[in-house]
Amino acid sequence: MSVEAVVSLGAAWFARSPALLGFGGDSAVELLSAAVVLWRFYSPSRGDRAERQAARTAGGLLFVLAAFVAITSVLALLGHVEARSSPIGIVVLILATVVMPWLAKQKRQLSAATASAALRADAAESTVCGYLALIALVGLAVNAIWAVRWADPVAALALLPLILREGWEATKGKPCCDMGWTDGSRMKNEQSQDEDVRDDISMVRLFLSRYQDPAGNSYRLAERPDVVERNAPAIEAVAHDAHGHRLAVEHTLIQPFEGQKSDDLPFLKGFERLRLDDSLRVPDRLIEVIPPAFAIPRGFDWDAVGQTVHDWFKGARLTFGDGDSWHTIPNLPFKLEVLVQTMDIAGTEGVVSVSRLLPKDRPFREVLRIALARKIPKLVATPAETRILLLEDASSAIGFRQVIEGIDVCREEFPQLSDVTAIWVVKTIAWKTAGDVWFCHVWPGGVMERFRIQS
Repeated sequence: MSVEAVVSLGAAWFARSPALLGFGGDSAVELLSAAVVLWRFYSPSRGDRAERQAARTAGGLLFVLAAFVAITSVLALLGHVEARSSPIGIVVLILATVVMPWLAKQKRQLSAATASAALRADAAESTVCGYLALIALVGLAVNAIWAVRWADPVAALALLPLILREGWEATKGKPCCDMGWTDGSRMKNEQSQDEDVRDDISMVRLFLSRYQDPAGNSYRLAERPDVVERNAPAIEAVAHDAHGHRLAVEHTLIQPFEGQKSDDLPFLKGFERLRLDDSLRVPDRLIEVIPPAFAIPRGFDWDAVGQTVHDWFKGARLTFGDGDSWHTIPNLPFKLEVLVQTMDIAGTEGVVSVSRLLPKDRPFREVLRIALARKIPKLVATPAETRILLLEDASSAIGFRQVIEGIDVCREEFPQLSDVTAIWVVKTIAWKTAGDVWFCHVWPGGVMERFRIQS
């Protein structure tokens, strides 16, 4: 890259070519951008602040490039410089036109694997560099063949909106677009893949923002194995702490039951307020309220049902014994029976949880067994000091005790569970609507650490 910058700038000086000078300037800016990315990876802090600063700096270099191209092009149009033919410059531009798109693609793939906004910005600059090389090549060729002096500065000016747009997106840390180097269907497919994994990685980032290991170490997302390794099973994320310890994180969505979407709203209206009201907690106790799926029929005021459920629970919460018990909620225009499960969690302020009983034709242990069979082998195969599996419950269809008992039953079938450090349940039913996500450690040792994040 440094050779490219020196040769192109030298050729531009002798040929007095603004387009070639713009390309050489781009190469110099890209070299500075690469230094920014290198600093990002070797920054001692390796924290979010360093990442954001690196991304802003790399994006800002694109604005510098835009100003550079504008100045050189205007000078050419005003007649202050007269471009001459440059065989060396044409050779450099041909090579850059071929190499830069490939280099940008490699950087985009690496940025996805490392979750680096700075590297995404650098990939954008490589893409722009390829475009500038093509435009400059056309300008030099037209000038050499037909002596049309204004061809390359006009073409360079036409590229300015694209450069400015990429600078803005790179500064915000957004993924750079494909910009035409691949066919439209492939670009659409890559964007679709990004959409598919966005929620998963967002969830991992949320988890890492609060998680600390028993020694008090925090972790930062460092690798995306599932993006790098497309042809073999790979986990979603590897995080590092300040001491270089590796934390492997894998996520799986507990598949919802048929018709789950239609039951979400009445369930949330009827029971979610129990979980959100901290005053209902009983110290040292976990209380789960579990109605059957589709327990609240249509045609009723769901908010009124929720208030009645809340009033019943407030008065009954201190009377629940250990273990399982069924209760009929009074003062409703229809019969509503719920399962209440309780267990001791000593030394805590208490937890109130709500979930749903899966339909009888979809027993939870079979759902859990399928999830473990898919996720555990690749999680334990990942080199790491700590391994965590996140079980996402997007439908509130599982209870903590169900998970704990289900895992214990599955241990004989999955001996590799002994190599898993912890399993957490992630409640995301209100993530899209209220930005509310709950993380709770459930295995081994039962309900332990837990935290709520509003994103």
